[in-house]
Amino acid sequence: MQMAATDSLDGFIQLAPITLDTKSEILRRLLDFEVRPSNFRDNFLDFNSYFSYYTVQCRDALHDGGRHISVRTHRDIIEIAQHLKNSTTRDSVKEMLRSKIPHPKPANENELLDGSINLVARLLLMVEFGCLMYGFTGGRQIVWTANTLRECLAKYFAAPQLLEHKSVRLEKIFNARNLERIAGIRIQWTDNLSEHLSLVDNDRKVAIFHHASFLECQRRRYCSRSSPFHV
Repeated sequence: MQMAATDSLDGFIQLAPITLDTKSEILRRLLDFEVRPSNFRDNFLDFNSYFSYYTVQCRDALHDGGRHISVRTHRDIIEIAQHLKNSTTRDSVKEMLRSKIPHPKPANENELLDGSINLVARLLLMVEFGCLMYGFTGGRQIVWTANTLRECLAKYFAAPQLLEHKSVRLEKIFNARNLERIAGIRIQWTDNLSEHLSLVDNDRKVAIFHHASFLECQRRRYCSRSSPFHV
């Protein structure tokens, strides 16, 4: 018997591949994007790269037998995400998760809670939150320890502009190929939105966030004013 879409979220996050029912439900509940399993592949937006990211993030978070997070199912992720989208403070989310951990409490209880919240924030926004103690990405990380996720983003991304750019007009020849040919700067694709347009590798590469479908989801949420994260 085929699993209903509402039940597909109860699958374990380490199981792969993720079914179309589950992917569609994750898009609807996590990214507020409506797509049916029957036309998932017909949609002009391609979410394969996002779910590759989703799978890798879950796999890395479950390192060492899942001893560093309390999240186990896709539904766990959606429930935490809903609190984050409702502008619940980080401490409040931690206390909510703490009440679900059975006794006796593990010695690394706070690590479990923080790891779970950071994982969901990464899946929700494709930005690196928290420091992975069991892995190294080399990417730019955002430290979020208090207040709401929206307040954290506002503080990080709403920095005052330092350079004047009103008179700058880039010609059509300013593209990735000519950037490498003329300036010797190569393109490095990144899954981390906070790294977009950053110079990396001793200024020899520029990081470009390449998840166009994810960005389109965010644009639609912003235009409909349904996103709590625009700053």
